[in-house]
Amino acid sequence: MNLRTEKVYDALTTAFEELLTEKSFDQITVTELCQRARTRRATFYNHFADKYAFFQFMMRRLRDQLFAEANLPKVPAATPESLHALVDVILSFAEQHRQLALSIKNSPLAEQMQFSLTSESLGEYEHRLALDDRLTVLFLLGGINQCGRWWLSNPNAVTPEEMRQRLYALVDRLVDQERAEK
Repeated sequence: MNLRTEKVYDALTTAFEELLTEKSFDQITVTELCQRARTRRATFYNHFADKYAFFQFMMRRLRDQLFAEANLPKVPAATPESLHALVDVILSFAEQHRQLALSIKNSPLAEQMQFSLTSESLGEYEHRLALDDRLTVLFLLGGINQCGRWWLSNPNAVTPEEMRQRLYALVDRLVDQERAEK
């Protein structure tokens, strides 16, 4: 990807997250997104069919950036450490993009995005976490996502560290169960 395109994507992403602090996803128009990002509508439509396509692209891009920054193991292994790293990635994403997650949490878009992102991650995590059962991976990714959404909606229920520790305990049990069945 060239530098100019990268700058357009950065500007659109920043503008979109800013707009979400002011209004709901449904109220945001492509015109105001482009105005805020200082990007022409024609440029936007050269890359995306509509704001839903942009939103899907943005979520994948943010997720990929976070995974790239995370310390996920390179060697496939269903170890507590590798699953803890996955928990950290998802909770870090939730913390860094809190307004984004909260603004769509009750929207059908949230379910669509969770399904889409989880499905896209399945193959990678089946391999990287060396879990034999696709259903286990799907359960794990969906469960951590759902817990992260609950945590964002109930910020005073548990501290960030307590949330991490509780999720670590859950994934540790999953690893223990997987090992016991082998």
